[in-house]
Amino acid sequence: MTALGAGVLTGCSDETDAIPNPVDKRISASNDGTDFEPCTGLNAAGVRDLGFDSRTWTDVSMSGAGPRGCRATNEKETLTLLVLDAAPQVLYPRTIAEWVGNDQGSNVDKYRFLNADACAAVTYSDDSVVVAAVSNDDQQAAEPRDPKCGKAVSAVRTVLGKLNPPTVKPKFDVTSADTRDLGYTYALQVGRLPRPIRTQVADIVDGTGRIRPHVDMLANASDADAADPDEQIALIEKSLTEPE
Repeated sequence: MTALGAGVLTGCSDETDAIPNPVDKRISASNDGTDFEPCTGLNAAGVRDLGFDSRTWTDVSMSGAGPRGCRATNEKETLTLLVLDAAPQVLYPRTIAEWVGNDQGSNVDKYRFLNADACAAVTYSDDSVVVAAVSNDDQQAAEPRDPKCGKAVSAVRTVLGKLNPPTVKPKFDVTSADTRDLGYTYALQVGRLPRPIRTQVADIVDGTGRIRPHVDMLANASDADAADPDEQIALIEKSLTEPE
């Protein structure tokens, strides 16, 4: 497996297309089912056009395998654009989210989280899925804020022209047994966590209540007093699968 630096990942010198602070030892695209790179597939201008602060566009990939991609925020929402080598049915089992239909005229499926105000839009690229999720982080907003998952669909539509639709049935490597990869993916997509669960996982969230990038969690875990990140990610996933 090959770790790629920013210059190799972008393939160009345009700063607007450079991956922001690439995660050390993130896996090469060729080892993750597709060569689509979320962090440059949606650049700073695209992030702004979707209504998010391009200065917050941050690489939240896992070091090693697992999801790779970036996250941006605005005052009340979180946007993630990720690639994962997992079938949609594995990524969004019925315990986590409900399928709420296709986006008319495109090969995009929509999923609404059951216990979080977040939507994901999923499509295929080679042997991976590309997923855009938008969460409503405004605790005062009437729910559901985005019943048709339109914002997530808009994010996926922005990059559809850069994807390679599979020519044969995709082969996925990530299974339901890869609980750490899947749990981290869920935690990224739900955005700012509700205060009760945020308190339980304080070691792995930032000051806004969003899960930290995986490499930051690993760095913090070297502290003898820090909780096990995998155990805290499991708590977040549990909050998404059990009724409140």
